[in-house]
Amino acid sequence: MRFDLRAGLPDTSLFPRRAWNAATADAVRRLPDAAFQYGSERGEHHLRRAIASYLGRTRAISVAEDQTFITCGSSHSFSLLWNMLRAAGVRRVAHEDPGWDKIAKTIAQAGLQPVPVRVNGRGLSMTDLRQADVQAVVVSPAHQYPTGVVMHPARRAELIRWARQTGGLIVEDDYDAEYRFGASPIPPLRSVGADCVAYLGTTSKILAPALRLGWLIVPEHLAPRLAAEHEASYAQPAITNQTAFATLLEGGVIDRHLRRTRHIYKARRTALLSAINDSIPGLPVRGGGSGLHVLAWLPPSIDEVALIAEAANRGVAIEGVRTGCTVNRKLRPGLVLGYGAITESAIPEAISRLAQSLEGMTSAHEQYDTASFAA
Repeated sequence: MRFDLRAGLPDTSLFPRRAWNAATADAVRRLPDAAFQYGSERGEHHLRRAIASYLGRTRAISVAEDQTFITCGSSHSFSLLWNMLRAAGVRRVAHEDPGWDKIAKTIAQAGLQPVPVRVNGRGLSMTDLRQADVQAVVVSPAHQYPTGVVMHPARRAELIRWARQTGGLIVEDDYDAEYRFGASPIPPLRSVGADCVAYLGTTSKILAPALRLGWLIVPEHLAPRLAAEHEASYAQPAITNQTAFATLLEGGVIDRHLRRTRHIYKARRTALLSAINDSIPGLPVRGGGSGLHVLAWLPPSIDEVALIAEAANRGVAIEGVRTGCTVNRKLRPGLVLGYGAITESAIPEAISRLAQSLEGMTSAHEQYDTASFAA
């Protein structure tokens, strides 16, 4: 596909190959023979220490090393949590609606019941959550996927109260927190709810998805249970990758890489919004203050499947809300447009072709939806 506007994809051409190659070679040279044995069920000690320092500095999270686990990415982190909770007697887990479709799939795969809970203009609906009769809930409060909604401070506090009152677990997916453009950083729920929040992070957006490298931080009382679960599966990234990433974190390479990529992605975001304004005037765009995607609601008559196919015929890869996310309620069609995997110079042509794909699909009397989710 010539133009890739799919969400959740970083620009892997920006991967710091030279620094990564040097750090990997250094790891192979310096690691003792014992490091190539099975090692700790929590992951490589050096990396857990580096992540604890990094999160304390960048996300104001106080992290104990024995509560930190190295995983093979977000899906692996979710699976570890669900298996641990199922063994503890949990049967139902709530997730955001709409939301990332793999979350509900991992819940079901673990033998638990995924329970959709609405997202509105202030974040997850607490009324719906209380009625859901669940023991855990997954949220993306800093930049909800796919809507881009930032959870309101009052709702964040209410969610923490729910967890403490019910003994429930909040699972915080901080999937793209490193990329905010002009907006103030959103403190993680984990920074105020260490006793009831499990926190997920990954290198998928900041470096590359293929590294399969992530981290999971759990409340202190759950660490022994998760250690037992992790030891049973014993799926971890290669020791050389763990050590290399720790070296880049401690040496400031990741900080410099993020400064560079923030500048590039911000320019692409600006180009995308400008191109939409020029080629599809009136198309409302939401959630553009951070992350690597925006959301645009479409008129009710638009057939997402037909639009995706028509855009593909014109060389543009796009994803829809109904077709690309977990949606358990009736929502109007929408597009989740990513700008991570497309160059700035290619964006105007991509949006122009998308506009051509939309031509003829909208009735003359219809207008684009200018309202966001109701509060």
